[in-house]
Amino acid sequence: MEEMEEEYGCTFLYGHALCTVRIADVRCMRKGDEEKALMDEIDPESYSWVLEDIRPVIPFPVKGKQGFFEVDDTLIGVSPFKYDETVVVKSGTLAQDFGIDFSGWHGRACDILLTEEGEPRVHVIWDSLSLRSMPLTVMEKCVKEGFDWTGVLLRLHEIEHAQPRDTWDDVRDAIETIEEEHSYIFQEDQDS
Repeated sequence: MEEMEEEYGCTFLYGHALCTVRIADVRCMRKGDEEKALMDEIDPESYSWVLEDIRPVIPFPVKGKQGFFEVDDTLIGVSPFKYDETVVVKSGTLAQDFGIDFSGWHGRACDILLTEEGEPRVHVIWDSLSLRSMPLTVMEKCVKEGFDWTGVLLRLHEIEHAQPRDTWDDVRDAIETIEEEHSYIFQEDQDS
């Protein structure tokens, strides 16, 4: 887990429930499963659990156990947004720290995180069109202050469902292009 945190630049919330899923299938691992399982190659003795309808939940403490076990349903606050679902920021949503209006920006809903005050926030990864229209001053401030410029934490009521405008490949291409075209912004971050 520590290697994954380092490689993906994230921190896992240990000892908490993070999502609900529907198990669509359990089968022997086959070619193509290794990428989603974060493995280099197929393990012929392993099984693939095919998950669907992945919905982040407001994190709550739960003691993990091997096998299936019950969790009190009253503890589960399911997000109205599926993992990887396209969302748009509602009108009037301001990023006060940056002095910009996020209204109309699109992205994909990811995890739900809790602020220090215990308020749930949805981690939204911007789509390629929003990334390409982001003011350079916002990127510069994010990099300088150590924030992720490719996404944002928003309250549940600040976003709504939307139609996809691109793919994850488009997002990766946009990030690469922006980092190449404005390398001076990101070079300062690497030099620190």
